[in-house]
Amino acid sequence: AGIKGAAQLLRDDVQSEEGQSLIDLIGSEIDRIRRLADRMETLGDQDPENAERVNIHEILRRARRVIQSANPRLIFTERYDPSLPHAKGDADTLMQALLNLIKNAAEAVAPLGDKGEITLETRFRSGVTSRSESTAHHLPIEIRIIDNGPGIADHISDQLFQPFVSTKADGQGLGLSLVSKVAAAHGGIVEVKSRPGKTKFSLLLSDGDPT
Repeated sequence: AGIKGAAQLLRDDVQSEEGQSLIDLIGSEIDRIRRLADRMETLGDQDPENAERVNIHEILRRARRVIQSANPRLIFTERYDPSLPHAKGDADTLMQALLNLIKNAAEAVAPLGDKGEITLETRFRSGVTSRSESTAHHLPIEIRIIDNGPGIADHISDQLFQPFVSTKADGQGLGLSLVSKVAAAHGGIVEVKSRPGKTKFSLLLSDGDPT
């Protein structure tokens, strides 16, 4: 409440359209974090209680803006497939999962300076299914977060999604664990491929139609 109130006070002193847009972003993120905090105990449970049809491209663009507002020099390339259907899910938790993936990519390319690049892609992918309880889910929606950082060390690649496992000296090891939990809650999966110069995380989601 204090942060949101301070942002509202700033609005009277900020004249630029970009500044007003950033204040709106602060407000919307505060509201999203409050909603997540209110239901922290059920975060990532199967069948999200707020499941609806969500535009994954809108969520991706907003996540990119949040990360880029804190790292203005980051170079992003966005390649979105406009023909993709809406995903079925909870926009708040999907936003958090994508924020975690993009933040990790940003930290991976930080040592590269102006040569670091993050690519956000969406594409239709056929032939992938997952099963939760008695229901099989077709996963045609693929979201890719790609960076040109140094890659993930082989000794940790098999444990990436386990709690408290981190490649960072000061990391808590909870970011990718949450991504995996959110994916599973949506009947989806997370894949990772990494080598020096290219790391790709893929989040595959359902369009809501059972197979």
